[in-house]
Amino acid sequence: LAQGENGQARKQLENTLFRRAGDVQQLLLRLVQAELEDGDPQMAQKLADTTTEFVRLLGMHPYTGCVAQLMTALHRQDAQASVAQIRAMLNALQMPWKPGEGLLYAHSGAKNGGHVNMLAGVLKEMRESEEYAFLRENEEFMALLAEYTQDEYPHGLYSSSQRS
Repeated sequence: LAQGENGQARKQLENTLFRRAGDVQQLLLRLVQAELEDGDPQMAQKLADTTTEFVRLLGMHPYTGCVAQLMTALHRQDAQASVAQIRAMLNALQMPWKPGEGLLYAHSGAKNGGHVNMLAGVLKEMRESEEYAFLRENEEFMALLAEYTQDEYPHGLYSSSQRS
């Protein structure tokens, strides 16, 4: 390869790996969901564990691994495990993600990012979705929601102009 071509090839390879790793993450989450829907929670848990390890090994944002684990905990209606995964997931959402600083994507030009903009939607789902209903009796879950809601809405859930 001519000088500079190797660098461009490496960048292309890293970008391809990054895109495909994102695709595989989504496929793994869909497989976890399919196993839960088909009534095989043990296989779903193995897939969730695989997803978490995949995310770690490929330097992807840890949020996806937390989601996979949360899916199985919610399915079992395991309040303690669900709250632990929710805490990890909410923390992950606030972490800056710097894929370009990692081993696999150092030359890719991948932008730093995170999922902070997803926080409001995730909190809304937790407050309203039937899937989380069993947790609304759990003090730790409600305290966690209140903590993040306070951060999201420091002047209360709704401003005075939004109240009826």
